[in-house]
Amino acid sequence: SALDDVTSNLQGFSCGGVDYISKPFYEEEVMARVRTHLSLEQTKKTLQSTISDLKAAEAARRKSEEHLQTILHSIPQQIAYLDSDLRFRYMNCAWEVLTRHPSEEAIGKKIEDVFSREYYQQILPSLMQGMAGAKVQQEDMVTIDGQEKIFDLQVIPEPGEDGHTQGLFVVLTDITRHKENEKAIRNLQQQMEISLSSIQSVIFVTDL
Repeated sequence: SALDDVTSNLQGFSCGGVDYISKPFYEEEVMARVRTHLSLEQTKKTLQSTISDLKAAEAARRKSEEHLQTILHSIPQQIAYLDSDLRFRYMNCAWEVLTRHPSEEAIGKKIEDVFSREYYQQILPSLMQGMAGAKVQQEDMVTIDGQEKIFDLQVIPEPGEDGHTQGLFVVLTDITRHKENEKAIRNLQQQMEISLSSIQSVIFVTDL
């Protein structure tokens, strides 16, 4: 443009212009500006594409996380994650049977503030072993609503980048029915052995 005053420049930009060249025009300057704006436009398109990809990836991550949460909250095992201070950072719904707290209310609380004092003292040695880097698996007897339940406890340490344990995965599985079935099978085997022993005795006497 032949106009080079500030008002004219502002009017040009307000109409959608992205640059302003005043006469006289110089070919090298014009070409340099064109190359600059083409490069900026390409960068803009690349950024828009990257942002779209990031949004799609974030949406996919959220969907996958929601799917995982649905699975974790549906399984009967109690699954939790404790940080290095033994505070709950994750807890699925199955834990509510033991804690008597909605799982979301337990997040951020220390384990001794969620479990009964008796069970906290019972489980603490296993947690300490886990914090020391050892995997732990044992059976625990827990009283719930006046009924004794047997749980398989697994404590799995998660090492941090420095090699020290930064948290614990804790998994509880109710194996009460399994143990009752085992006991019933043992009792049945004993009864069968006694019965067989009696039959052999009778046959022996009869043969005499």
